[in-house]
Amino acid sequence: MIKHALSTGLCGLALLLPALAQASPGGEAIDRYCTACHQSQNGPQSWSRISQQRKTPEGWDMTVARMQIMHGLELPADARRDIIKYLADAQGLAPEESAPQRELIERRLNRIESFDHPSYQEMCARCHTGGRAQLQQRPLEEWEHLVHFHVGQFQTIEYQAMARDRDWFDIALNEIAPWLAETQGLESEAWSAWQQADAPTPRATGSCGATGPVRATSMPT
Repeated sequence: MIKHALSTGLCGLALLLPALAQASPGGEAIDRYCTACHQSQNGPQSWSRISQQRKTPEGWDMTVARMQIMHGLELPADARRDIIKYLADAQGLAPEESAPQRELIERRLNRIESFDHPSYQEMCARCHTGGRAQLQQRPLEEWEHLVHFHVGQFQTIEYQAMARDRDWFDIALNEIAPWLAETQGLESEAWSAWQQADAPTPRATGSCGATGPVRATSMPT
């Protein structure tokens, strides 16, 4: 009986260890501050809406800022930092995915945008950089959610220039969203390979330091 109980306990501990290993300050902060709206799903470290997107650190920073500004999220600075770091690591972009928009990430001013879709520039890049959406990966359902979000958040979007002369909502939902889901779906070979890659070995040794004021910035819109 004792041997059976010990064996059962060890098996239970073995099943629990992977979940414990996945725990992180960022994941714990999401559970504490975000799950009032984004429910846990499909096991630990998975939340509605959040886990169906991948973005750059700048993109996640903008998302968290919107939650604070538009939805009144009260978030300590250290928790915000932990959340953004966790999401950028667990649900970021592979270098190959962000490479086409590297100039935008680096805030270079002498850049000209061009896209393969004939109406993407007029539909999306008239309000923000086209690269802003190009630095995100989502399944079709989430791209459709983003279209509905735009209509709900910006009620005049269908009556603005380059929108009132067409059925903006229909084009966004039935042309732009499927195109983005095809070119920028949640899963990709580049992301899978990047997740499995070994951490690079540092080339430099020693220590360095820097002093002076630091100003936080976000990706330009």
